[in-house]
Amino acid sequence: DCAVYAASAEEGMDGWALMYKDDHDEELFGEDGSSKVTVTINEPETIRQAVNDGRAPNGMWLGGVKYRVVKQEKDFEYNECKFDLTFCAKTKGGCHIVKTENGSLIFALYDEDKEQTTGNAKG
Repeated sequence: DCAVYAASAEEGMDGWALMYKDDHDEELFGEDGSSKVTVTINEPETIRQAVNDGRAPNGMWLGGVKYRVVKQEKDFEYNECKFDLTFCAKTKGGCHIVKTENGSLIFALYDEDKEQTTGNAKG
Protein backbone atom coordinates (compact mmCIF):
# COMPACT_ATOMS: atom_id res chain seq x y z
CA ASP A 1 0.00 0.00 0.00
CA CYS A 2 3.13 2.25 0.07
CA ALA A 3 2.10 3.76 3.41
CA VAL A 4 4.85 4.83 5.81
CA TYR A 5 4.82 2.77 9.03
CA ALA A 6 8.01 3.92 10.74
CA ALA A 7 10.30 6.93 10.53
CA SER A 8 13.53 7.96 12.18
CA ALA A 9 15.51 11.18 11.97
CA GLU A 10 18.50 12.84 13.53
CA GLU A 11 18.14 14.24 17.03
CA GLY A 12 15.83 17.24 17.25
CA MET A 13 13.97 16.45 14.02
CA ASP A 14 10.52 14.95 13.55
CA GLY A 15 10.88 11.80 11.44
CA TRP A 16 7.16 11.67 10.68
CA ALA A 17 7.13 15.23 9.34
CA LEU A 18 9.96 14.31 6.94
CA MET A 19 8.16 11.21 5.66
CA TYR A 20 4.43 11.89 5.66
CA LYS A 21 1.81 14.55 5.17
CA ASP A 22 -1.94 13.97 4.95
CA ASP A 23 -3.59 14.51 1.58
CA HIS A 24 -2.95 18.10 0.52
CA ASP A 25 -3.67 20.39 -2.42
CA GLU A 26 -0.79 21.74 -4.50
CA GLU A 27 -0.66 24.21 -7.37
CA LEU A 28 1.19 22.43 -10.19
CA PHE A 29 1.77 23.24 -13.83
CA GLY A 30 -0.81 21.61 -16.10
CA GLU A 31 -0.11 19.58 -19.22
CA ASP A 32 0.37 22.74 -21.29
CA GLY A 33 3.30 23.70 -19.03
CA SER A 34 2.14 27.28 -18.53
CA SER A 35 -1.10 27.29 -16.56
CA LYS A 36 -1.37 26.01 -13.00
CA VAL A 37 -3.96 23.58 -11.74
CA THR A 38 -4.83 22.46 -8.23
CA VAL A 39 -4.03 18.79 -7.62
CA THR A 40 -4.80 16.80 -4.48
CA ILE A 41 -1.66 14.90 -3.52
CA ASN A 42 -1.94 11.50 -1.86
CA GLU A 43 1.64 10.74 -0.85
CA PRO A 44 1.36 6.92 -0.65
CA GLU A 45 -0.07 6.88 -4.19
CA THR A 46 2.84 8.98 -5.51
CA ILE A 47 5.27 6.56 -3.84
CA ARG A 48 3.45 3.62 -5.46
CA GLN A 49 3.71 5.29 -8.88
CA ALA A 50 7.42 5.97 -8.44
CA VAL A 51 8.30 2.48 -7.21
CA ASN A 52 6.01 0.41 -9.44
CA ASP A 53 5.88 2.52 -12.62
CA GLY A 54 9.23 4.31 -12.50
CA ARG A 55 7.46 7.63 -12.90
CA ALA A 56 5.08 9.86 -10.96
CA PRO A 57 3.32 12.41 -13.20
CA ASN A 58 2.78 14.95 -10.38
CA GLY A 59 6.02 14.10 -8.60
CA MET A 60 6.79 11.73 -5.75
CA TRP A 61 5.92 13.44 -2.46
CA LEU A 62 7.28 12.86 1.06
CA GLY A 63 6.37 15.08 3.98
CA GLY A 64 4.89 17.72 1.67
CA VAL A 65 8.07 17.93 -0.42
CA LYS A 66 8.05 17.17 -4.12
CA TYR A 67 10.71 14.90 -5.63
CA ARG A 68 11.10 13.91 -9.28
CA VAL A 69 11.89 10.34 -10.27
CA VAL A 70 15.24 10.42 -12.07
CA LYS A 71 16.20 6.77 -12.39
CA GLN A 72 14.96 3.30 -11.64
CA GLU A 73 16.83 0.02 -11.64
CA LYS A 74 14.87 -3.22 -11.31
CA ASP A 75 16.42 -6.45 -10.04
CA PHE A 76 19.63 -4.89 -8.72
CA GLU A 77 21.66 -7.75 -7.24
CA TYR A 78 23.61 -7.43 -4.00
CA ASN A 79 24.79 -10.30 -1.77
CA GLU A 80 22.62 -12.82 -3.63
CA CYS A 81 19.49 -10.69 -3.10
CA LYS A 82 17.54 -8.67 -5.65
CA PHE A 83 16.22 -5.19 -5.02
CA ASP A 84 14.36 -2.58 -7.04
CA LEU A 85 16.00 0.83 -6.70
CA THR A 86 14.30 4.16 -7.37
CA PHE A 87 16.27 7.39 -7.28
CA CYS A 88 14.44 10.69 -6.76
CA ALA A 89 15.74 14.26 -6.63
CA LYS A 90 14.69 17.62 -5.26
CA THR A 91 16.48 20.95 -5.14
CA LYS A 92 19.66 20.40 -3.14
CA GLY A 93 18.80 16.86 -2.07
CA GLY A 94 17.15 13.59 -2.88
CA CYS A 95 15.73 10.25 -1.88
CA HIS A 96 16.73 6.68 -2.63
CA ILE A 97 14.02 4.05 -2.33
CA VAL A 98 14.91 0.37 -1.99
CA LYS A 99 12.16 -2.19 -2.53
CA THR A 100 13.10 -5.48 -0.90
CA GLU A 101 12.17 -8.95 -2.12
CA ASN A 102 9.27 -9.07 0.36
CA GLY A 103 7.91 -5.71 -0.87
CA SER A 104 9.07 -3.53 2.02
CA LEU A 105 10.34 -0.06 1.13
CA ILE A 106 13.39 1.59 2.67
CA PHE A 107 13.92 5.34 2.14
CA ALA A 108 17.24 7.15 2.48
CA LEU A 109 17.05 10.95 2.29
CA TYR A 110 19.95 13.34 1.79
CA ASP A 111 20.15 17.11 2.07
CA GLU A 112 23.06 19.07 0.56
CA ASP A 113 22.42 21.96 3.01
CA LYS A 114 23.53 19.49 5.72
CA GLU A 115 26.62 18.55 3.71
CA GLN A 116 25.05 15.21 2.74
CA THR A 117 25.38 13.83 -0.77
CA THR A 118 24.07 10.89 -2.72
CA GLY A 119 27.57 9.43 -2.44
CA ASN A 120 28.18 5.88 -3.47
CA ALA A 121 24.56 4.98 -2.85
CA LYS A 122 24.63 1.58 -4.51
CA GLY A 123 27.99 0.52 -3.15
